[in-house]
Amino acid sequence: MSDTGWRPVRTRYLTAPRLGQHVVSVLLAMVAMPVFGGMLWLVGAATKASLPSVGAAIESVGVIVLYSFAISWLGHLPLAVVLHRMLRGGQGGWLVALVASALIGAFWAQVLHLPIILPFAIVGGMLQAWLLRRAVLARASLA
Repeated sequence: MSDTGWRPVRTRYLTAPRLGQHVVSVLLAMVAMPVFGGMLWLVGAATKASLPSVGAAIESVGVIVLYSFAISWLGHLPLAVVLHRMLRGGQGGWLVALVASALIGAFWAQVLHLPIILPFAIVGGMLQAWLLRRAVLARASLA
């Protein structure tokens, strides 16, 4: 199956994902954020010698991103259910993933009183949806 581009809503060209594809997409999304956070932390530490305030800011953001995996599962698991149901119904586009990620992130930001969760939820959710889409396309090309 050829990739026709990730449409905003309709994705009838994609088949429903399997459980293994959900597990892999969630795990990869949960690992990618701390890796990126670790890199930011190292860049901030290296920058701190020449530009202390900039380095400290980069380092602080890196630490937050590094430890985001501790609560990111709160969003990744419900998003996997939403993405599965939407892909099965042919409505698993990028706009659907974006709105679902934002709604789940906004819910947890309210419940946990942590407004900083929202941007991480959107980025992590879109990453998870993209990884899941790539896995479904790869499976379809092998068939």
